[in-house]
Amino acid sequence: MKTKKKKAGRPRTLKPEHWEVINRSVNALAPKYTFGYFELGDIKNEATIIALKGFQEGWDGKRDLGKFIYTHIKNRLMTFRRDKYHR
Repeated sequence: MKTKKKKAGRPRTLKPEHWEVINRSVNALAPKYTFGYFELGDIKNEATIIALKGFQEGWDGKRDLGKFIYTHIKNRLMTFRRDKYHR
């Protein structure tokens, strides 16, 4: 069974209201996912990168951006903590 490739569309441009949504989600989630030697600033940087990738690749423009970005960051930060945390 062949899988369809995503069409490479043009990159989305970030508007100031998109940055507000991303920053609001990052500031809400980052303190919950600090661990080990990853401090708050490190997690905020990682969450911002995750949000930008999600904005470019995953958001279709039909769904609410705030809910999508929040859930996307939350899921990716859980995976990040699971992969990087060593006891």
